[in-house]
Amino acid sequence: MSWYTEVACTNVAEFIEAIDETRSSYGTELMVYRGLGDSDFDLRPTLYRERFGDITFELNIVLDFMLISQRAGLIIPPDAMSFIALYNRNTRSKLTTLLHEFVEHRNTYEYDVGNIAFAMARHAEIPTRHLDCSWDPLVATYFAGASAHEAYFDENKETPKDIAVWALHYPSLRMNFGVIHHDWTHIPSLRNQQGLFIFDPTIDVESLKCWTEAPSFEEPLSKIPFKNMNKKITLTFTPANINELARYVTLRNICDWTMFPTNQNVRNAVMDRYERRDPAT
Repeated sequence: MSWYTEVACTNVAEFIEAIDETRSSYGTELMVYRGLGDSDFDLRPTLYRERFGDITFELNIVLDFMLISQRAGLIIPPDAMSFIALYNRNTRSKLTTLLHEFVEHRNTYEYDVGNIAFAMARHAEIPTRHLDCSWDPLVATYFAGASAHEAYFDENKETPKDIAVWALHYPSLRMNFGVIHHDWTHIPSLRNQQGLFIFDPTIDVESLKCWTEAPSFEEPLSKIPFKNMNKKITLTFTPANINELARYVTLRNICDWTMFPTNQNVRNAVMDRYERRDPAT
């Protein structure tokens, strides 16, 4: 017996109905969602897909991301820099001293992958061991459609057969995975995306030579209870379906400028309305 139920849809109406059914049947607090531009992609974090470096790569790149963000004057939550800690937790030192010690003795450090620093890094497309999810199925739908649309126009990418939205049982995830969930007060894009991030806390990092040797999340997911509540909802990829899906989520205010609220994206949304207007009217 599979750990999830697959629901295959051929048109957008069926697809949205199947997604809505997961909320009406199980409730908005019980399910979280992840969109994939290709239904054949497994639930594998970015860090596991390509050989970026040795096992210290994740710590190094997240540390660099946080330090450069600080220097750039970006808003950093107060506890974001506390993800590095000495194994001897009785030892406390100021950040500057800690960083000097880290450079010299990085192999003696552990780090907290449940810290908000990793959510911020993953959101900025830094490769980490985390999977992006959302409480809002339309956000997951937006990302699935956008990814498929990008693949369609990229000559170097194979056009997918289907796109997919995973509906995953949150209490089971909470019991078996690590979860980063925050009110995201200081990070508008994550707040608008209703984002959360899951990671596998049972993975034996010390036994790995490279992150690409780590298993996908489907292995631990297959062992959790309430298997019948997990669903993989697919939609046949056609240009018509992708365009209709884009219109559907945009009409519900799920679009670039709400998911990534920057002045430039708002400007693009405003100018797009005026540039499409007939000058004669």
